[in-house]
Amino acid sequence: MFRNFLYSLPVQLLLNHIKRNKVLLFFWLVLLLVTTGRWGNFLGLHYLILDPEYLGQSGFWSFLIIGVALGGFTMAFHITTYIIDIQRFAFVGALPRPFNKFCLNNSTIPLAYLVTYIISVVRFQHIDQQQNLIVVTVKVLGLLTGFTLVLSLMFAYAFLTNKDIDEYLSKRSMDQLKRAFFYRVKRLRQYLLAEQPSLKVYNYLETPWRLGITKSLDRRYDAAIVLRIFKRTQRRLLFFELVAVGMLFALGLGGQHAFSQIPAAASGILFLTILVLFTGLLAFWVRGWLTTVVLFLAVVLNGLTRHEIIFKTKASHALGLNYNIEQANYSLEQTRALNSRANYLEDKKHTLQILNNWRAKFPADKPPKLIIVCASGGGQRAALWTMKVLQTAERMTAGRMMEHTMLMSCVSGGALGASYFRELYLRKKLGESIRLQDDLYLDNISQNSLNPVVFNLVTNDMLLDINQVQYQGMTYRRDRGYALEEQINQHTHSILEKPLKAYRVPEFNSTIPMLLLAPTVVKDGSKLFISPHRVSYMGTNLVEGVSTEETTKIKGVDFMRCFQAQGAENLRFLSALRMCATYPYVLPSVTLPTRPAMQVMDAALFDNFGVADAVHFLHVFKDWILQHTSGIGLVIIRNSGKEREISQRESRSLLQTFTKPIGNLHIAWANMQDIRNDDLVASANTWLAGKLVGIEFQCIPEMQRKGKSSKRNQASLSWHLTAEDKYSVLQAMDTSSNQRSLAKLKSFLE
Repeated sequence: MFRNFLYSLPVQLLLNHIKRNKVLLFFWLVLLLVTTGRWGNFLGLHYLILDPEYLGQSGFWSFLIIGVALGGFTMAFHITTYIIDIQRFAFVGALPRPFNKFCLNNSTIPLAYLVTYIISVVRFQHIDQQQNLIVVTVKVLGLLTGFTLVLSLMFAYAFLTNKDIDEYLSKRSMDQLKRAFFYRVKRLRQYLLAEQPSLKVYNYLETPWRLGITKSLDRRYDAAIVLRIFKRTQRRLLFFELVAVGMLFALGLGGQHAFSQIPAAASGILFLTILVLFTGLLAFWVRGWLTTVVLFLAVVLNGLTRHEIIFKTKASHALGLNYNIEQANYSLEQTRALNSRANYLEDKKHTLQILNNWRAKFPADKPPKLIIVCASGGGQRAALWTMKVLQTAERMTAGRMMEHTMLMSCVSGGALGASYFRELYLRKKLGESIRLQDDLYLDNISQNSLNPVVFNLVTNDMLLDINQVQYQGMTYRRDRGYALEEQINQHTHSILEKPLKAYRVPEFNSTIPMLLLAPTVVKDGSKLFISPHRVSYMGTNLVEGVSTEETTKIKGVDFMRCFQAQGAENLRFLSALRMCATYPYVLPSVTLPTRPAMQVMDAALFDNFGVADAVHFLHVFKDWILQHTSGIGLVIIRNSGKEREISQRESRSLLQTFTKPIGNLHIAWANMQDIRNDDLVASANTWLAGKLVGIEFQCIPEMQRKGKSSKRNQASLSWHLTAEDKYSVLQAMDTSSNQRSLAKLKSFLE
């Protein structure tokens, strides 16, 4: 029994994959790791496949599309295996409908993945998304419907177009075969003899419930006829490959239309399908030279790309800036000129006027309390948490929180949450009927934005890259960065659709707090300070009597001064927010019109909490602050807890021994920022005469508070949140530490 099992066709095909088709197994492994959250969970990639969305909804149709894509990927796997390995199992050519029989016996891996996927979907939808079993069942039925539909169509196509050996053995077919192949029969026989199956097979699945025996099948066919059957099948199945490629290109061309934006996971699976088919064709053509040819092609493509002969790298641009005129000079000499003492003093004088306008809002005989808000990065989780904290703080302080806030120093997702709340606050002050405490705004800021980003990455950025968009009369690429901007714009009902200059007057009059954005410049690690005002004082420490321009390290560049000629004031505000939230690979780094090109990315690279910039601002204006205020409140909104448990796990594998040092540095990165920021705040409190009060709000999910933290219980730092994630983030406001912080803030303002 064991021998019959071991030498059955399904088992031998599985062993053949393990031995020869490791590349194909790698694609299945990628799907499995993403599905189970073992890879990419930090970025929320598992959400894309466990909770796919189509037209803004996750339901029967979105899962049906995933099923169609997964069915196509499964058929690509069968076709590829059939093309490169069928000669090892030549007896299949003697079976009725050989391709269908081959697929049935080659279904071990696809079936195992499908079962794992369904179990993962049921657990995720029922537990994390808190869906009832009826809704979950409907979604699973959608998945199975799409999967079955593709397989049925493909098998029907194979049934109608592929002949079996009995048809070839008819007299007419034999005569045609002899006429067409008479001079090649000997060569064909030699080819098949050279490709004799290296694995013996005793039995196979004739149907899912019945075994067939291979004994004496080899006496039933002629080698030339069997090879002819295989060749005809392989050529006909190439049609499927063209369909897959055509679908992906069509989706890329129509990506701006909502109906064509299929779930991101489906477009990703479709892309994997093309890679599987390409791998199969390459393996069939080059045989044992596959590894060598792949390495050779990689070297050639790298060289051609480097010299921009093919696959010319296209930059992601910030909308509103003019890239068609002479580009700004970006050099050490120019950055020093932008951060000159004259500019420093001029910009400081301008901001002092803003501070005086802020001071004028309060009684002249009583110095007010000044608040600076620092909101950390962390994707959509940070945006939702920042919005919740600001709503609650504004309500608990009876509207005094925003009135006393003079500056917001925000990063990534925190910048989005703070900007959204600030815009709502501005509209309310201008007379619009807005309830700042409405839960609708929490729903808006927490809607899924990851799907269009990944969809555009697969269908546009990696393939066509020809879509364009018009903004203020100029043309820009419609890439995944723009897709995120548009998704946020839709979710916030276009209230953030403004140029940067739209906030100049409200900030100057202190109707709303100043907002400081500081993405990181990739080339040198400095900062690009984005504000509707000139803030060159943020880039240096040019304090009179302390330093000179020649010896001071340049910390950053003022955006308004650097890109004045390129229309800095016309920068799309959503592009400014995106520049601060450009996590590597997920979003493209933004290229600005300088010579050489300046690229910026996530502001969290230097400081994920915005504290360093806030302290620098306090230092520049400490004399004014000490004279005109009675205290400074530094409100820090963190997307995570400040204190982290030390891992108790000591045992590790050999691989972990080599990777642990790098992994530990990544884990300790946030902790090192906390230590530095605490030192900065302590130092600031010294030169502010003890007037600085730190007030922290920490987003600690319920499971972490109970000491049961795990990767599964942690909201990802991407642009997608589950129902459980949202609930966990919102409930974090009720923790005793955050309630104490609210009381502290309220007491500070009294």
